[in-house]
Amino acid sequence: MTDPIDLPDEQTPSRIHRGDPWTPVEPGAVADVDIDAPVTANQRIAEFRKKYPTGRIETFVSATEPEVTKIQPFQDEPVRELSEATVVFARAEVFVDQRSKHPLATAHAVRGSSDSNVIVAERPHETAETVAVSRALRYAGFGIPQ
Repeated sequence: MTDPIDLPDEQTPSRIHRGDPWTPVEPGAVADVDIDAPVTANQRIAEFRKKYPTGRIETFVSATEPEVTKIQPFQDEPVRELSEATVVFARAEVFVDQRSKHPLATAHAVRGSSDSNVIVAERPHETAETVAVSRALRYAGFGIPQ
């Protein structure tokens, strides 16, 4: 038999509602932060460049190659082609200067050509990389509403 699991109190706000993750918030208190305020990757990059003019952002992108499979479910049906979607994996690392060996923050993103968003589906490489960079900068503290 296992020990019972203590579930968190439903009144305690999640970390996402607390604003600055490094500042402790009293239980039951909610920070006065608009978490839904959109911040673009460009805005985060501008903040980063202002604080770390010699900083660098490195990205690594890889993708699966789509495969086409020909199938004929029934003998009297025509042959159909099924193609897999391209899936793109991106990683971004943020460094405070050109010599830093360890990143200040790292983030990942996955996007694909079968995404329901037309822009993402047409440009999965670009959107995956942009999302990874934006996330890494957010993890480093840039573009977070104060």
